[in-house]
Amino acid sequence: MGTHAWDRLIDGFLTGIVQRPIVLDIALALVAAGIGLVGQPSAAAGTQAGYWIVVVGSCAALVARRSAPLAAMTALAAMLVLHIVVVAEVGVFAAAICMVAAHTTQTQLAGLWRWSFVGLLYAGTAGVLLYPSDQVVPVDPASRPQLLALSWALLTVAALGGALRRRRQAGIDLIRERAAFLETQRHAERRLAAAEERAGIARDLHDILGHSLNTITVQAEGARSVIRSDPDVADQAMATIGRLSRDAVDEIRGLLDVLRADADASDRRPTLTLDDLPQLTEAYRLSGVGLRFTIDGDPREPPALIGQTAYRIAQESITNATRHAPGAPIAVTVVVRRRHVELSISNEFPRKPTHNARSLGGHGLVGMEERVHALGGTFSAGPSHAPDAWRVAAVLPWRRS
Repeated sequence: MGTHAWDRLIDGFLTGIVQRPIVLDIALALVAAGIGLVGQPSAAAGTQAGYWIVVVGSCAALVARRSAPLAAMTALAAMLVLHIVVVAEVGVFAAAICMVAAHTTQTQLAGLWRWSFVGLLYAGTAGVLLYPSDQVVPVDPASRPQLLALSWALLTVAALGGALRRRRQAGIDLIRERAAFLETQRHAERRLAAAEERAGIARDLHDILGHSLNTITVQAEGARSVIRSDPDVADQAMATIGRLSRDAVDEIRGLLDVLRADADASDRRPTLTLDDLPQLTEAYRLSGVGLRFTIDGDPREPPALIGQTAYRIAQESITNATRHAPGAPIAVTVVVRRRHVELSISNEFPRKPTHNARSLGGHGLVGMEERVHALGGTFSAGPSHAPDAWRVAAVLPWRRS
């Protein structure tokens, strides 16, 4: 077996031990049993039987010290008391069990139980070592305080090691909780971004189809009315219908490409800006709509996303005006400021109600408002100061204030 194979085998073995703490506890119990075998006292058969009851019971408690820590510590305390009763000597096994118990109280027990058991260990050690019988501690009584100080020092080291391990494990658990929270938050942000992107695509589809179909309808009706009296105008209207259809198909194909792409929503790039507004308004003028368009400032200066939003608001507002107030004049005004863009679209109400006139509410206004608020701007739509006019106004900041 090669060196790399041995390394993989050892790594797998260590990983398995770390992932299965019961293996460590069983190994600790086996080591304790070995210590008990080496340090067994030389006494009568009855004492030997009692000693091995203590060893076996203590090892069983060590195996259960993680799964049932309170019961395991209680069993260890009982075994140590039994050890004092049945064995007339304090050996290395009892010392080792006391240190393991001191460490375990700090890593596995909580609150009052942790300090109660470690306090019992200190008190029990003091009682045994200061006991005035030479059979239990066969040393000079004058040396017993030094032996007690050494025993307490070892217990303190074991308890401090357990406390440090507990603190380290608490830090690791906190890091894991934070990582899990951040992962959950990241998934939530992804879902929110996906929902916002779907809402944006839905708004784009609404604007594209609403504008294109409405303009196509107007052009088709105009072509039908003049197809015999003025074939050239009818031909021009049909050409406009063809161009609008192709543009709509291209834009919808672009939106479908965004849906198919694996990139984040932030990678999506606007395709229409303020530079495209003259072409939009010209298409309506060619269809016979009385539309006046003015722009003050450089349309290429604002960021692309601001320009796209302004384009979509103007597109939706003009579409609504031609649908709900057919034949009414429309005024589109764009003012490019240093840090924001002002947009205004107004139209007169129709003189006579028509079959095309419907409620001015719906998804279009909601979509425009969502677009503006997403950029930190302001939006309003409703009757203007003029008694018979409707106005849509928006202010689009270049950056959030």
